[in-house]
Amino acid sequence: MMIAGFERPSGGTIAVGGRDVTGVAPNKRDVGMVFQKYALFPHMTIRENIAFPLKMRRLSRNTINDKVDQALSLVRLEGYGDRLPRQLSGGQQQRIAVARALVFEPPVLLMDEPLGALDKKLREQMQIEIKSIQERLGVTVIYVTHDQEEALTMSDRVAVMNDGKLAQIGTPIELYQSPASPIVADFIGKMNFLMVEFVGVDDESLHLRVADERTVRLPLREERRRPGVQPGDRLRLAFRPERLTLAPQGQGGPAAISGRIETIIFVGAFRVFLVSVAKADSEPLHVQSPIADSPPFERGDAVDVVLTSGGFQWFEVEGA
Repeated sequence: MMIAGFERPSGGTIAVGGRDVTGVAPNKRDVGMVFQKYALFPHMTIRENIAFPLKMRRLSRNTINDKVDQALSLVRLEGYGDRLPRQLSGGQQQRIAVARALVFEPPVLLMDEPLGALDKKLREQMQIEIKSIQERLGVTVIYVTHDQEEALTMSDRVAVMNDGKLAQIGTPIELYQSPASPIVADFIGKMNFLMVEFVGVDDESLHLRVADERTVRLPLREERRRPGVQPGDRLRLAFRPERLTLAPQGQGGPAAISGRIETIIFVGAFRVFLVSVAKADSEPLHVQSPIADSPPFERGDAVDVVLTSGGFQWFEVEGA
């Protein structure tokens, strides 16, 4: 809203391409915008919808026709210009909204949850389409979404906001593999959390005590003991479902946490095992296994959840 000019920032400035636009009126910023509900004019044809921002800029008729043709070609909807919005599918209408926002060649395109009204399959198709258009044109796109997979799929950089504050900004890989806080870890992708007690650390492993009072030794890669963390301190252990494996109970080795399978969920290319840990103050652990390598366990089986090297992070507990 501030970049578009509809909200006045309480501090700081907004610059687009080095140009300070903090006090510039919205219609003078040349910022494109795509809304969740398309916002197409229902009484106008597709050509008229796309041409609207060009007419407001008083371009010549020939220039407008050329740019509209280019925009329709860009979103692969040539031949649809004489139709009305209601004659198009949801995905086609969203393409027209993108074409209209890009037709005047804005330096920045703002997209406010533009795919929220589409079904899952069409949304995934449009993600690829929008990303492809962005790469071809080289325009900067600022894209708001609550869909974590969408953010990871489409972005070069992701900013995670929490309570109006910037929690972390980085590439999708950085946010997924190295979240700066439990909030980011929990928001980006699926993350398991387990409360543990710090016992100590040596050159090869991190020693932690879990709820059943068994000490586990997790292999270290880059993790090291942090300043201020002392034996007896509580930590929040975090690990991704795909970085876990299952073994029969008692056979998982020193990097295993004992539990029992509560539920098995089939999700296309993989299975997800929900494993409860006795006396642990946590939700069941999610273990994701490819169908081709899925272990032959059943609901109710006692198992060891095995953590791989570098497959976990740990956060200090606030107030501890």
